[in-house]
Amino acid sequence: MPRHVMAAFLAALLISKGASAAELTEPNSLSCPGLSISHFESRFPAKFKRVTFENDMLEPFVELWKAGSRPDLPKQPERVVVYAFPDLPLIIGYQEQHCIIAYLAIDSDVLQRWLHQYLGWTA
Repeated sequence: MPRHVMAAFLAALLISKGASAAELTEPNSLSCPGLSISHFESRFPAKFKRVTFENDMLEPFVELWKAGSRPDLPKQPERVVVYAFPDLPLIIGYQEQHCIIAYLAIDSDVLQRWLHQYLGWTA
């Protein structure tokens, strides 16, 4: 299956509606402007890795979001988590408190070029 089809499938899986009773009763679930992190991550394949970026490392990821033809982020994220899966594109989750406020799928080589261009180093 081509990578762009796999990325679209993964993105569709992530935004599918169907929440469990536990997620509906999760504290502060009504104040979440997007998916809860637990609901978001429950849609992933069994094996994945995550790397969290905060503080000064947020800017390159916010600029990456702005570089595409996307609407503005609903809020300034507190952190960004890059999720890596075997043989799939990366998912970048923009987080605020316990919520995913935005996410995007990106090939690892594209992210690496972006970080090299933006920061001058290789991921």
